[in-house]
Amino acid sequence: MAKITEATLKNQLKSGELSPFYLLYGDEDYLISLYADRIISVADGPFADFNISKFPEATDLTEAVNALCQMPAMGEKRVAAVYNPDTAKLSQKSLDLLEKYLADPSPTSVLVIYFIGKGIGNTSASKKLMSLAEKRGSLLKLGRLSRSDLIKLLCKGAANRGCSMSTGAASLLIDYCGDDLNALNRELEKLCAYAGNRQIADGDIKLLCPKSITEDAFDMIRAINSCNISGALTVLGRLFTAREEPQAIFGALVYSYINLFRVVSAKKSRISLDEAAKRFNMKSAYPLIKSKREAESLVTDKIKQCLLTLDLCDKSLKSAADSRLLLEETLVKLYRISTGKDSEKSGGAV
Repeated sequence: MAKITEATLKNQLKSGELSPFYLLYGDEDYLISLYADRIISVADGPFADFNISKFPEATDLTEAVNALCQMPAMGEKRVAAVYNPDTAKLSQKSLDLLEKYLADPSPTSVLVIYFIGKGIGNTSASKKLMSLAEKRGSLLKLGRLSRSDLIKLLCKGAANRGCSMSTGAASLLIDYCGDDLNALNRELEKLCAYAGNRQIADGDIKLLCPKSITEDAFDMIRAINSCNISGALTVLGRLFTAREEPQAIFGALVYSYINLFRVVSAKKSRISLDEAAKRFNMKSAYPLIKSKREAESLVTDKIKQCLLTLDLCDKSLKSAADSRLLLEETLVKLYRISTGKDSEKSGGAV
């Protein structure tokens, strides 16, 4: 037993030779949920209600261990599923009980502990669970997929639903929705239902899939850096027409400029964007990779000036009578900084 890969888990599920204990965690909630459900489903059957015991947000593992000690009813497996346990509150007594159980586990029982929407933490209990999974079970960390892997998954998902999708269309969908698998799968379901048995076209994506506000903010920055202030203002106008909150628009702009600064900092520190994402506790390096081209068009001082300008906007936005006008003025200031038309360090007046 040890750290395993996604491929190893697939093989275990296919062969039926399961570990007595699985610990699933990481940044890709969709995959964690998917594989946790597949492990739990090994106890499906007419007596699933008896053979599957679920313990959401548990603060003690005693009940879960007790469930593992029971024989399955009219089935081959019994599963105890512990979802998002509070590792800060797990008692040492229950952890010791789990360790004792795993020294001689029931061959018909499987324990799966998994975390969705939260990290595993860095508590003594977290470390104990990871150690037990490595020594007595299987430890699997599921991180965000690379862009190429996402494209392959989307194309395969479209084929499984009776239609098709080109790699270019899959790439466009990622540009629109980001790299979160939950969001991508929701949009893919919609697109496949609309396309029927034909190939999903770029026009379908543009028609049916609204861009995330983060992607819209990035489009504004890209337009600004391309000396297209009218394009940036058009995107902003569309966001207001869609009744997006001004604070949300502003927050997305700040996030995008911070990512530009992170890219420049990574280059100066001579570290990869993947390593930079880890150091900044980001779920994925995708936003940094996407920001690389725009960051290269701006020197560090200009990015700093843009952030100072956004700081001034933040202070005014809370009390602004016309938030749209304030954000439009801020975009123009950012444009002037980007094009070198504003010499004031703080962004200056328009």
